[in-house]
Amino acid sequence: MEEKKYNREDMLYRLSNWRRVYGDRRRQGVSITEICCRYARANIKRRRETPEEREAREREELQYRDPVLPPPDFRDANVLQSVWMWLPEKINEVPVKSIVKLLAFGTWKEYRNHLRSLGAKRMDRFIDFSLRVFFERICRYEQKINSPVANDDSFKVE
Repeated sequence: MEEKKYNREDMLYRLSNWRRVYGDRRRQGVSITEICCRYARANIKRRRETPEEREAREREELQYRDPVLPPPDFRDANVLQSVWMWLPEKINEVPVKSIVKLLAFGTWKEYRNHLRSLGAKRMDRFIDFSLRVFFERICRYEQKINSPVANDDSFKVE
C-alpha cells in the first residue's frame, strides 16, 4: 500500500479546515439598527459619486479584498475530529492532544503562553512531533475506513 509523506503545510491547511468547520465563529454581534445605519451611510456617500469615482472605488475594494476560501471539507474535518477524540493526552511525555488543539483552535495568546512555558526549541520540536503523530494516525484511520468490509461481495470465492 502507498505510504503518504508527511507535509507540514498540508497538515496545517487541514487543521485550518477543521477549525472552520468545528470552531466557534469569532464575529461580534451587531444590532440590526447598526447594520441599517451602515447601509444608509454607504448609500448616502455613494450617491454623490461620479462613474469614474465609482470605478476607482470598486477597483480599490477588489484590490484589498481577501481571497475567496474554498468551501469547507466536512468529511475531512470529521476524520480529524474522530482521530483527535481518540488521541491520548501524552505520547512520550509530549502533550500531543493539547498541542494539536492549540494549533487548530488556539489563539495567539494561548500559543504565546505555551511558547513561554516550553521554550522556542522545545515548542518547535513538540509541534513537529505532534503533527507527525497526528498525521500518521489520520492516515491509518483513513486506510481503515476506506478498506473493504470482510463480508463484502468482492471477497466471494467462486
